[in-house]
Amino acid sequence: MEGADALLPLFPLHRVLFPGGLLTLRVFEPRYRTMLDDLRAEKGPDRFGVVLIERGREVGAVPDVHQTGTVARIERRSLDDGAVRLSLRGETRFALAGLEPGKPYPRGWVRYLPEPDGDPDGCSDLQVQVQAAFRAYLRHVQPTARRRVTSDEPRHLSYVVAQTLHVPLFEKQQLLEASTTQARLELEREILRRERRFLLHFGQGSSNGRWGPFAIN
Repeated sequence: MEGADALLPLFPLHRVLFPGGLLTLRVFEPRYRTMLDDLRAEKGPDRFGVVLIERGREVGAVPDVHQTGTVARIERRSLDDGAVRLSLRGETRFALAGLEPGKPYPRGWVRYLPEPDGDPDGCSDLQVQVQAAFRAYLRHVQPTARRRVTSDEPRHLSYVVAQTLHVPLFEKQQLLEASTTQARLELEREILRRERRFLLHFGQGSSNGRWGPFAIN
């Protein structure tokens, strides 16, 4: 397709994957098992696109999906009680330019998205604010975890925060679609302020556990 960078297999999920983020996926549906077989047979990059479902289900007919997703690289695959268990790492964001028929699983023409930071001074100030607020957030939702939250790179911090936040999927998608690092950090600052008020009112751990670490096809 003219203007597209690549044709990717697509995996619609009720999850949002961010660049640098980790996702464990258990694949049992035959069409996606076929997709994995095709990737292995092509002996090319072990990658596919993860897109958030807008309407529909993970199993059955191909659902309507959001137009911005993330390339997922398969880091490890293993058998799990008849299914395939995948460990994925998020790479590049993409915009979906169109679907391509011809396979039992969805495929899409994608355009890789740039990663502008925005205003350097604004990013630097936001980085300090978001990093401090995120540390406080983790102390509430993961009080026993030993995690150091340090990043000299605003973009990296913005994606770590986005992947970790326990917020509704539509907000996760908004963070993925943010046009600049600065815009993403601004959204995260407001979300963290809101979550802080919520946690102070309802108590430690009250926003944790809404979204688990697994997606099951």
